[in-house]
Amino acid sequence: MEAGQAAGQTKTYLGAVYHRLAGRRGKKRAAMATGRHILIAAYAILKTPDTVYQDLGINYFDHRDRQAVVRRETRRLEALGYKVTIEPLTPPVNAVPI
Repeated sequence: MEAGQAAGQTKTYLGAVYHRLAGRRGKKRAAMATGRHILIAAYAILKTPDTVYQDLGINYFDHRDRQAVVRRETRRLEALGYKVTIEPLTPPVNAVPI
């Protein structure tokens, strides 16, 4: 549980997991679930010695479902009284394809 709480303070994938769950389930349950994520990753790394942990990043969930992020943020702005039109930009040169 302490590891899950500590991971919630970081700007990593595990921190994103914690914050995502804390909003829905509460801080204590989010800490337990994040601790479970840590245990699963540690087990996988120990089971296969040639495995290297690669953090997915704090924006992993945003990149996984971009359309959901666009819909959610559009609704938030419309609820504040703004008219929103979405126009795609040209892809940045250093964009990571997903």
